[in-house]
Amino acid sequence: DLVWYLFNENDDAAGWANIESRASQIVNNCSSLGPTSTGLIIVKGDCSPGSNIGTQSAPVVLIVKDGSLSINGNNQLYGLIFAYSSHPATATTDIKLNGGAIVNGALAANFKLGKANGTYDAKYDEAALSNIKTGAAFQTLKQIPGSWRDW
Repeated sequence: DLVWYLFNENDDAAGWANIESRASQIVNNCSSLGPTSTGLIIVKGDCSPGSNIGTQSAPVVLIVKDGSLSINGNNQLYGLIFAYSSHPATATTDIKLNGGAIVNGALAANFKLGKANGTYDAKYDEAALSNIKTGAAFQTLKQIPGSWRDW
């Protein structure tokens, strides 16, 4: 499943708790997100950004959980968008890219998508996706028991 493939976690309560513990922000909508937003961001609800989100050098991993995503008016998003529905077979959520919207990176969903209107671009952006792998906002440190000896 996509949750395992993208985040190395099971699609269950424990897996989502682990994903949420790594998030730099958990919000109810996208109104506070903008070009300076970076890191793993979880939106629990609908997301209709009013400006660009992220940059090529500081992208986002944006999870829209159980909500619809609408990008309009020449807004751009840099990074990875994952639209997730808890009930993908009967999802009522959708992704709408309209009016010159651009996704610079990648877009994935675990449910059937509707149609896009107007002019939009989904552009594979190797630099933005590479910066997810190497960017400071995505780095984590963990202690590994028994990995240090001082003798």
